[in-house]
Parts: sequence; structure tokens; C-alpha cells
Amino acid sequence: MGKEDLKEIDSASKQLWVNESDAYLDVVEKPDETTLFFGIFYLDKWHDDDEGKQKLEKARVQLMELIGIWNLSYPWGNYKGIEIGTIWDSDEKPFIFGSLCVERHQEAEERLVVCLLQKLSEQLDSSFFIKTCTSEGEFLLMECHDVLPSEYQYPMGNNRLWLHQGKFKFIPSDLAPHRGVRKQEAQRFLTNEYFKLSENPNVTERIKKVTGMAQFPRSYVVENLVS
Repeated sequence: MGKEDLKEIDSASKQLWVNESDAYLDVVEKPDETTLFFGIFYLDKWHDDDEGKQKLEKARVQLMELIGIWNLSYPWGNYKGIEIGTIWDSDEKPFIFGSLCVERHQEAEERLVVCLLQKLSEQLDSSFFIKTCTSEGEFLLMECHDVLPSEYQYPMGNNRLWLHQGKFKFIPSDLAPHRGVRKQEAQRFLTNEYFKLSENPNVTERIKKVTGMAQFPRSYVVENLVS
């Protein structure tokens, strides 16, 4: 991967964080086509940076093994499939960043990626946290708009929903109750207080239903995809 590719990934990764309120001035350039983003973070205050990097690299290998057959054989609308990179920024914790242009088959491809990330999350330890959104915003919260508690309605729910050990969990509303949470706030909370994350049964059930998670991977297998 060349320097230009790394620069492009680093720029795109800034879109992983949704504006915490409408008052926030968004200066991040969005892609022309609807794109899904996800980040995989290893946040553990008890481990040093070198150990964290080793854990992150191991998770990256697990992710590549998981998505490899899908990238090879699934009929993605953009033909390239899920793109993966690791962000090494001296100013913050490194993380795995992924993206997928979903413009042509938005619902199906968004939901498939969620299922893949959920499977990966089940395999990771309690210090791993996965966030996903699209260039249009918090698409999972949009899927749950009619069952979403008032404290997580837009924009208060922005950057609060995370995959953790295979489960969909919220950063509680008592942190910044009148807006979404900011990147630094979310990372600090997950590093120090992740045990306060909470599940909402209605939200979890809706996500599982719309993604077909219970039937995964059968619900997404096509004739040219080797099981």
C-alpha cells in the first residue's frame, strides 16, 4: 500500500465520527457516493502501546480471514469489496479502519457488513470496541428510530452505539446528555468505564431482525459464494 493510499485512508477515517450536534461545523469532505465506515479499537489502560499494537494486528488478521471469501466472491456493487487499513497516528490510539462504497446495494451491503463485524466482535476480548456508520450518519440508529429511547434519538445517539463482545451497546446518556459524544469522550469512556455500557433489548432485536443475523451467513450466501 503506497503513501497516497495511506493518506486517503487516514482522511476517510475522520468520517467515522458523526457530528455530536447540528451546531457542529462539519469540515470533513464526504464521498460522492454513500460509503460505510467502521473502526476497530483496542482500548485498555493496563496494557502498553506495543502490546496494544500486537493485539490490533492479530485482530486485523482475524478480520481479513473473516472477510476474505466475501471480498473474493460476493457481488459487491463497487467490485472492490471491503477495504481495510490501520491508522497509526501519533496523537491517538491506532485502530483498524474499514470502508465500503454501498451506493448501489445500500441496505443489503450495510447489513452484511454489520453481520461480519458482529461475528468478529464475538471473537475479540473485552478491550476491543467496534464502531460503524455511513457517510449519511448512524444508519443502525436510523433502522431503530421507532424503538429508540428518547435519550438516544438524533443527535444525542451519535457515536454512542458500539459492538462489544458480539453485543450492541450504548455509551450511557448521562455522558453529554444533550448531544452526541465526541471522539475523545467516547474513547476515554471505553478505556476507563466500558463496564457501564448498556444494551437496549428493543434496539438489539431490531438490528438482529433487519440484518438477518440469526440466519447469517445462510441469508447472504449466493450461488458463487463458497461456504
